[in-house]
Amino acid sequence: MERIDLIQLHNLVDEHEWETALGPGGALEALVEARAQGLVRFIGVTGHGTRVAAMHRRSLERFPFDAVLLPYNFTMMAIPGYAADVEALVAVCRERGVAVQTIKAIARRRWQDDTQRRFSWYEPLKDPDAIARAVRFVLGRSELFLNSSSDATLLRLILDAATHRGATPCAKELEADMSRYEMATALCLGWVGRDLTRPPAGAAKRPRPQLQRRPSGRHNERPRQGQPRVQHRAGRPDGAAGYREFQPRQVPRARHSSSSLMNAGEPAPYHPLRTLRSAGRPSLL
Repeated sequence: MERIDLIQLHNLVDEHEWETALGPGGALEALVEARAQGLVRFIGVTGHGTRVAAMHRRSLERFPFDAVLLPYNFTMMAIPGYAADVEALVAVCRERGVAVQTIKAIARRRWQDDTQRRFSWYEPLKDPDAIARAVRFVLGRSELFLNSSSDATLLRLILDAATHRGATPCAKELEADMSRYEMATALCLGWVGRDLTRPPAGAAKRPRPQLQRRPSGRHNERPRQGQPRVQHRAGRPDGAAGYREFQPRQVPRARHSSSSLMNAGEPAPYHPLRTLRSAGRPSLL
């Protein structure tokens, strides 16, 4: 593969991570350089939670991204503040020709049953008719793209609904689905009415892993065959940076084509973009 179609900065919602990724020496500079070298065609930005649409508007003011990605479904759009932010974002993207990708179209809620096999982090809808209505709700707007669920067992149902879609479902139909399948409005973490990108006050914080330190400048050296490579972590506010080592790994076989970037089973070739792990780390599509 000589060129990637789209590379995206993942989940730029947290203020500090947003400034780190888009600021001097941040991940965005690496992507711009990659595009200048012909390694990538388009640059996008993604996010989760109820603040993402407003943050995407800020991102577009800072840099002319080619695409944005955010959650869009009937339950999320039932949150007035989120719906208003999404409409404002879509208007800006329409004016500037920015692609609007949507995720979680068929999301139902957080997993309730630990005995079920899981192919996505959230529990998706399974009923074909409900999936069809959820897909038609998104694709009823010409400005939106729909990204399929990571649950590949539902891919055929999603594609069928997208191919043979009819009229956009009315609010009563979608409200009935919400009630029948107990769909959660605050899907991301189940905190209705709260900021989904941050835990509630008093919630325990997840400890950060301790990172190994390496002398400055060593992380840019190309490793010899079989030697561990070094991943760059986000710099701390005091300017220091943490590093950790990782071993080269084999590329796993992709379950469906949207996640496949190279031939399955071939060793991943070294490239700085594939080792960059700063805030807003690139996600390859």
